[in-house]
Amino acid sequence: MRKINKYIDHIKDEVDDAEEYAEKYIELKVNNPQWAKLYHDMSNQELLHAQNFKEMGESIYAEMKNTYMPEETEERWEHCMRKYADRVAKIKVMLSM
Repeated sequence: MRKINKYIDHIKDEVDDAEEYAEKYIELKVNNPQWAKLYHDMSNQELLHAQNFKEMGESIYAEMKNTYMPEETEERWEHCMRKYADRVAKIKVMLSM
């Protein structure tokens, strides 16, 4: 349980940072394109980190699902995956602006 919760926390942290950098990218895009590009790149890097943690978490989740997983942990993981998908889609739209 602790392992999966750690991955949930890592995913959230990385997506939070990606969103923050995407917002900064939009803010700086017109007046400071050089810095905007840096924020754009950092946001993409954070999305990659989140994806890596997601894949590792999915592996742990599959292992736990075959043994024992409390319902609360399963619900927390499923909620994290829904939020992850929604937020990543939003960030990708922001980065495409």
